[in-house]
Amino acid sequence: MARVPTHPAITGSYRRPPEWRMNPVTGEWVIIAPERSSRPMLASPHVTPRTVRDPCPFCTGHEWHTPAELRAYRSPQSKPNEAGWRVRCVPNSFASVKPEGNAEPHGDGYFFRADGVGRHELFVECPQHEPNLARLPVEQIREVVQMWRERFIEASSDPKLRYAQLFKNHGADAGASVEHAHSQLIATPMIPPVISEELRFAMLFQEEHDECAYCELLHRERVDGSREVAESPSFVAVAAYAGRQPFETWIVPRVHHSNFDAITTEAADELGTILWTVLRKLDLALEGPAYNLVFHSAPFHEPPSAYYHWHVEVLPRLTQLAGYEWGTGSHVNPIRPEDAAVVLRESAEKG
Repeated sequence: MARVPTHPAITGSYRRPPEWRMNPVTGEWVIIAPERSSRPMLASPHVTPRTVRDPCPFCTGHEWHTPAELRAYRSPQSKPNEAGWRVRCVPNSFASVKPEGNAEPHGDGYFFRADGVGRHELFVECPQHEPNLARLPVEQIREVVQMWRERFIEASSDPKLRYAQLFKNHGADAGASVEHAHSQLIATPMIPPVISEELRFAMLFQEEHDECAYCELLHRERVDGSREVAESPSFVAVAAYAGRQPFETWIVPRVHHSNFDAITTEAADELGTILWTVLRKLDLALEGPAYNLVFHSAPFHEPPSAYYHWHVEVLPRLTQLAGYEWGTGSHVNPIRPEDAAVVLRESAEKG
């Protein structure tokens, strides 16, 4: 069970007054309330991911448990849908959307519907039964990111689809139903509301300031330094200034690109390295937290945008949404991002 660390950076902030913070790239307001991190907490009930099948359907040797693979990185002498792979991509057996159907909305002028058209793919991130991506070798995570890149580019070539969400649910509290390390891609004909709102706010920011909000974010975070967690030649990881969850961490490319499919194979390797660093820091500092990892990218079939900037968000699940959050749509974060960054920077890089 993950826990909030009793680090001086955290405990020393208990008496700080709460403050509202506006996310500078979405306009969303969040309450940073350090005093709440010292309140009595009910223990979260232990939730065990349900076993879909026994043995594990994702382990090597059990390839028949999944649909036929779409792509795999495997040894040259091995055969498709057999052992010998390192990373696999397969159609999701319990897909949220299907390739067939009519994606055009239709209705009676008030109620509208469309067939659930899209792609739902699943990435099995390692052949051995390891739940935690952070505990795999960095070379393995680089291959996972390369597979994400390939399948994202493949989805972007489909004229019926407008957006693809790459995401990873790690741990039962984050929605994972199988323990074996895996991630997913859902591509749809619709642009999700969160992305639409990000695009709208980014466009307004660019019109007012003649600057990409994310490029400005990177500049200010590098100058300030208090929320920086890790960096590489092409990426910066920061504790989100107005993080919705404690220890929410963003990975942002230094060079402006609106679409993830613009990433090179070299940059994808580097993204794998800094992602491994961030996940290890979170794993060590928080003792194996559940988390959601999500990619935000511009829609397909549009020219590169001067105002939007693709990025990755990692959201540990240390708190739960309660009445205030559900009633208002605003979040309350009991850990100051500056304090979270101190804890992550100091987390030991050892096994």
